[in-house]
Amino acid sequence: MSKFSDLYLWELRKIWRRRITKITLAVMAVLAAMSILGDALFYEYSDGDNDENISGYTQIQRKAQASRSISGRTIDDAMLDDMRAAIDTSEQAAMQYEELYGYLWGLYGDDDKTYASDADTMYQERLAGVRRLWDFQYLDDGEKAYWEQKETGISPFQWQYADGFVQILASENMLNMLLLFLLAICLPSVFAEEHLRKTDQLILSSRFGKQKLYGAKLLAGVTFGVLSAVLLGAITCVLSLWLYGTDGFDACMQMVVTECSWTMTVGQAAVLFLVLVLVLSVLYSVLAMFLVKLLKNSIAVLGILVGTFFLCLLVQPPYHLRLISRLYALLPSSALVDRMLKNDCLYHVLGHYLTGWQMILIVYAIAVLLMAWLGGKLYRKYQITGR
Repeated sequence: MSKFSDLYLWELRKIWRRRITKITLAVMAVLAAMSILGDALFYEYSDGDNDENISGYTQIQRKAQASRSISGRTIDDAMLDDMRAAIDTSEQAAMQYEELYGYLWGLYGDDDKTYASDADTMYQERLAGVRRLWDFQYLDDGEKAYWEQKETGISPFQWQYADGFVQILASENMLNMLLLFLLAICLPSVFAEEHLRKTDQLILSSRFGKQKLYGAKLLAGVTFGVLSAVLLGAITCVLSLWLYGTDGFDACMQMVVTECSWTMTVGQAAVLFLVLVLVLSVLYSVLAMFLVKLLKNSIAVLGILVGTFFLCLLVQPPYHLRLISRLYALLPSSALVDRMLKNDCLYHVLGHYLTGWQMILIVYAIAVLLMAWLGGKLYRKYQITGR
C-alpha cells in the first residue's frame, strides 16, 4: 500500500474508534428510524365502523389497501362520480377516495366545491394556483415561459398510490438535520485534536509532512460523511418502502405537490433527494473541517453550524428581493426537494435556465473545492507560525 493510503486508513480508523462517533451515529440512526416508524408504533386511530381503536400500523395498511384499489385511474369525471357515490355509501367505501378528496379540498378549500367538482374545473383551478405562485415568486416572462412549456404535458394525470416514496420525501428535513448534527459533532476533532494535544508541530519532523496528512485527513472525513449519509438514507428508504410499499415510482408529482410544475415522477424526486443528501454530506464534512481550522475549536464549529442552520430555517427573505431570495434558496437548509418543488425561481446562466437543484450541484462543487484549498493553506500556515 502507498504511504498516503496508510495515512488515510489510519485517519478513518481514528474517526471511527472515538466513542463519541459511535454514540452519535447510533443515536442518529435510531432517530432516523423513529421518524419513519413513529406513526406505526406510537399512535392509535378510531375505527368509525366498528367503534374500536386500531394501531397506527393497521391504519397505515388499511389506507394503503384502500388507496391501491383506485390506483392507476385517470382523474376524470367518471372517477369523481365514483368518489361521490362512495362518500354517500359508507365510511368504509369512502376510505379509498380519502386522499383524492383531500387533494381536491386543498385546491378549493371548501367542502361543497370539493364534492361537486368536475375534472375540467379541477385542472383549471390547479393551473390557476400555479400561475398565482409564479406571480407571488416574481418570476419574469422568460421563467414563466419555461414553466408554461412544462405544464403542457402534465394534465390530465393519473391517481396512483405512492406513499412509500412520499414518506421518503417527507423525511428529508429530519435527515438533513440529523446529518448536520452528526458531522458537526464527529468531524471537527479530526483537526482540533492536534491543537488540543499540541502535537501539530511534530508533523513537521515526519517524513511525509503536512501536505499528505492534510489530504488524508480531509478524505477520511469526507468518506465518513458520505458513509453516514448512505446509512441514514438506507434506513429511511428501507423502512419507508417496507411500511408503506414500493408502489408508485412513476406516480405524477402533481398529486403530491399540487402547484409543482416539474415533470419528474415521485420516485425520481425521491432519488434526487438521496443524491442531494450525498452532496450535502460532502459539503457538511468539508465545511466542518474547514471551520475548525479557522476557529481552532470544535465546540464553536458545532454552535455555528447548528445555530446558523436553524436561523436559516426561521428566516425567509421576500421573493421581490430576487437576488437575495435566489441565493437563500441555495443554502443547505433550503436544499430540500420539497422546497424546490414549490420554488419555480430559475437561474439564468450563460443563456440557459437552471433549476434550483442544478444550480446547487454547481455551487456546492465550487464551495467544496474552495474550502478544501483554503483549509490546506490554513493547515500549512498554522503549523509553521502557530507557536
